[in-house]
Amino acid sequence: MMKRLSAFCLLMVITCSVSAQKKRNPYLKQTTSEAGIVLSTNGRLSAVSLSALQYWQVGRRKQSAYKIGLGGRLTSSFGGK
Repeated sequence: MMKRLSAFCLLMVITCSVSAQKKRNPYLKQTTSEAGIVLSTNGRLSAVSLSALQYWQVGRRKQSAYKIGLGGRLTSSFGGK
């Protein structure tokens, strides 16, 4: 069971990393993509969280500090006695 979960988590990390690479889009001035994974455990209870974010720059200047973002997060926890 843990081998399948580990393989699944590794596959998700690789997929998110590949898809999070910066891509050129002729309709948007500036976009930024981020992806992340969090693993935590206390010995009895473990948690896995995957997240992905997409930001769009607002404004005409390249160094604009304002960005609008949209993202998703998948969190799962499991444990045993």
